[in-house]
Amino acid sequence: MDRTKASRGFTLIELLVVIAIIAILAAILFPVFATAREKARQTTCTSNLKQLGIGALQYVQDYDEIYPTVAFDTPTCCTTNWGRTGWAGKMYPYVKSTGVFSCPSDPTEKASGNNVLSYAFNYNLSAEKYNSLKGKYGGFSSTLLISPTLTVLLFEMQKCQNVLTDPNESASPTGNGVKFYDGNWGALYATGVFPGRSLDVPVGNSWGNAFAKTGRHGDGSNYLAADGHVKFLLTSKVSAGGTCNSNYTQGQAGAWECGLAQDADGINGGNAAGTASMDFGNAAPGQKATLTFSVQ
Repeated sequence: MDRTKASRGFTLIELLVVIAIIAILAAILFPVFATAREKARQTTCTSNLKQLGIGALQYVQDYDEIYPTVAFDTPTCCTTNWGRTGWAGKMYPYVKSTGVFSCPSDPTEKASGNNVLSYAFNYNLSAEKYNSLKGKYGGFSSTLLISPTLTVLLFEMQKCQNVLTDPNESASPTGNGVKFYDGNWGALYATGVFPGRSLDVPVGNSWGNAFAKTGRHGDGSNYLAADGHVKFLLTSKVSAGGTCNSNYTQGQAGAWECGLAQDADGINGGNAAGTASMDFGNAAPGQKATLTFSVQ
């Protein structure tokens, strides 16, 4: 018998070397695969927002340029009830898909019969405003926007669910970059914390109303602007500005809405103070925002 042709197995050291090489390759490739998967989810999220943007534009065309509106319980704004909006239920007939309202990276678990809602409406475009010409409160008109291309319409959130097909639903949230105004108080911003903002810190959440310091997709998140385009932005490029109420002055509660340096709660400025000015102010001196929650 020719022993030189006898089969020879792997030694233990050779097997260990192969296993070590496979482990090293896995350690290198798994993060790449995870990044690629998240990028695909981000792309799906972008597509969702684009479809919702088309639906929103169709909605305002059908309703005399008025956005889905928060209905307050009293004629004086914000005195007893911030109201509930139900914007998702109102817009559902224009998209006819509950899946469009859900980001694939949103970890929210839904109860039976509900739908996950991963996006919130800019409160400043949805809250009732007093119309001095008509002498009554009404929805915000898209014709009043100074710069739709720079104004947030929808942004990412999580921990929210409701029946999106119900036109009378009242739990789809609106937010102004700091708070939520809705019937779903457990919702959290999936955008990260905007410059100068950490308001309403709930128990056990060091990032205020945000789920984390940075956005859901890597370090940023997707935004739908009022003109219908979608943009992925780092949190540092978005201003949580609000519509300025001229009755507010420096040091008053609510002064943050005017882009002032500080309100009575000690919240720093850092607002755009209107889409005509994209300066962050004291929160980030010299920096400019790409989008803002401010509408005027």
